[in-house]
Amino acid sequence: MKFSDFFDLIISAFSPSDTKPDFLSKMFASAGLPLEYSESAKRKFYSGERDFSTDFKREHRQEFNTDSAASFFQELCARCDQHHVIAEIGLPESEQINTDALSLALTQQFKRIIDNDGPDVDNILSQSYRENRAKTGSGEPPAEIQPPHYPGDDFFIPTRHVSKNVGCYETIQHAWEIVNTGTQTWEGRCLYIRESDDPPPTLVRINETCIRLPKTLPRQKQKITAHLETRGKEGKSKYEWVMKDAAGNLCFPGQDCGSITIDVTFTQ
Repeated sequence: MKFSDFFDLIISAFSPSDTKPDFLSKMFASAGLPLEYSESAKRKFYSGERDFSTDFKREHRQEFNTDSAASFFQELCARCDQHHVIAEIGLPESEQINTDALSLALTQQFKRIIDNDGPDVDNILSQSYRENRAKTGSGEPPAEIQPPHYPGDDFFIPTRHVSKNVGCYETIQHAWEIVNTGTQTWEGRCLYIRESDDPPPTLVRINETCIRLPKTLPRQKQKITAHLETRGKEGKSKYEWVMKDAAGNLCFPGQDCGSITIDVTFTQ
């Protein structure tokens, strides 16, 4: 998703009363980002003729005010035509929109665009909305999506999470794909397991403590395979893999790069 796509979606979904240049300025001001450009330059930004420079993003991304931006989008959501927003953004048609979850999802998408050096990022609106709505329903505060360690870095997993019911002393082969959707080339990176704190560490044995990724260019994908062995205990456990670089830095803070839930039961 490019900024012009994001802006068009907001205009189409919420139909703000301001002119487009004025709305653009207000949206950036809500996030604490100064937008000192001419009217003609602003038109080029939202029309897609011009993108915000890497220097602009790097200079101002630390100033991004998530709470203020979320309040700005909350006002839009509060007075919107919900059926129209559902049609434009692709939310479930059978439910009442959770405006808290939606306003935060819009903020997270906006922030991801600013956090990325390149012009194009993943569309995380639906995913973020679902996650925010689930946390709101459970009483947990929605988690803010943290920027990647390397600006412009990003990934996509077609099937992020898998659940399996297995017996004791079984070997499980878990395979998934990860796509480099950012602007960074992955070199010297590995996937490490991050176990849940709840289950005992002996519930499942992970055969590969480090899965090395080959050099992966932007838009390339890699197939990942892990082997896990259940032990002689029943229970349910979730295992997550995180990506680190050669120096041990967490590439995507707050995000897993694949996960599996294993429910172990005795079988006759």
